[in-house]
Amino acid sequence: MANFKNKSNLRLSPSKQNIHSLYNAYDDINKHRNACLDSLLNYGLVLDIVILDGKFRNTPILGRTPKKNQGGMLVRKSQYQTIKTIILATYGDFREGVNHTFNSYSKNTG
Repeated sequence: MANFKNKSNLRLSPSKQNIHSLYNAYDDINKHRNACLDSLLNYGLVLDIVILDGKFRNTPILGRTPKKNQGGMLVRKSQYQTIKTIILATYGDFREGVNHTFNSYSKNTG
């Protein structure tokens, strides 16, 4: 049985403010992820989802042979000053030597 005389043993449920801030952080990450996906799709990469694991991934490019993954991307999530979550991406046609970068902090938050 729990010792209710000692109030430090009681667990309190998260406040509405904490839940709201967690929701805003999740919404912020999704906003940045969607902006990154738009940038990748506008370039011509063929993909359904952006995976934020920092690993290089090959992908087809619109208008090119679909079996050859001539395009590529490297996308990762990073913390900026422990309060902002940003998404950094490098993508392009690496066989042709063309690459671009995406930074969600400069795109979405100025």
